[in-house]
Amino acid sequence: MKGKGLNRLFILLFVIVVGLLGVFSWNLFFHKENGKNLKIVFRSSSDIMIENKLPISDTLGKQLTGDGMENGIQGYLEFSIENKDSISNEYVIKLTKKELNQNEINGNYIKLYLTKANDYPLDGFEQNPVPSFQQLPVLNSKPNSKVLYRGVIAGNTVEEFRLRMWLADSYAMNSVLEEFSIKIDVE
Repeated sequence: MKGKGLNRLFILLFVIVVGLLGVFSWNLFFHKENGKNLKIVFRSSSDIMIENKLPISDTLGKQLTGDGMENGIQGYLEFSIENKDSISNEYVIKLTKKELNQNEINGNYIKLYLTKANDYPLDGFEQNPVPSFQQLPVLNSKPNSKVLYRGVIAGNTVEEFRLRMWLADSYAMNSVLEEFSIKIDVE
């Protein structure tokens, strides 16, 4: 009798352990790492370049229209983030400064304003003055990149954004052509 009771106890413990391992494995299989199924789409290019042509105020910068970024002119860049997962994902919109061979504008004079496609400002961009490139936090995993925005996107959705970039009105104009160039990405 003792042998049968001991065998039943081992069988019961075995069933419990296998059941717990099965539940744990099921959760690992169906819950993917955040950010693996995010896609960023640009209307034109992921590269943004601005020249030292026309410093403007934050009030005017927030109202810039058009796709002038392609030619070094102030304006906005439109892009979207698509979450192909059925679950919500966290994301980081990051900016990476490109090294230039010529004269470069100091990042303190590059102003950034991020909104939804309907021009509704995102957290951190609704106030004056808007942040400069230099004021953005550094992305821990990439020291040459800055965090523009952190957010959460619902499963199977697309969010559209506009990024305006301009030369701050505190910039002292000079006759030397200077540029500032960044690449935008999401992780």
